[in-house]
Amino acid sequence: METTLSHSLVRLGAEELLSIEGGRGRCVVVFHGKVWITQHGDLSDHVVTSGESFTLDHRGVALIEALEPTSLVLLVEPTQVPDPIGYEAAWPQVEPLQARLAGRKAAGVVAQAARKLWSGVAGAAPQRQVA
Repeated sequence: METTLSHSLVRLGAEELLSIEGGRGRCVVVFHGKVWITQHGDLSDHVVTSGESFTLDHRGVALIEALEPTSLVLLVEPTQVPDPIGYEAAWPQVEPLQARLAGRKAAGVVAQAARKLWSGVAGAAPQRQVA
């Protein structure tokens, strides 16, 4: 599979693999299906399903494997991903409940933008047949 993306919509068949080099800060948004993500230097693996997203936060190669037929968007422009410094250092003046509510609001905004993007590309993108 080609790993250089000329567009952001990716359709993967079950067990198909996508390799991302230097993807730190790029966000994977799954519209349909389920993927398994592993990153160089990350001891955890991540399963991302329909309607969820994951931002690559380690340097090096990241592998995305479709656990079932999947449609996803890989945001091309990397975003800034700060090194983890812990909740208290990031928001010392914010109460935990306020931080959770702000996080939910931000997740809602991202989900709304993803739905808008998906509605614009779903009809225009050709489907790839997997043998």
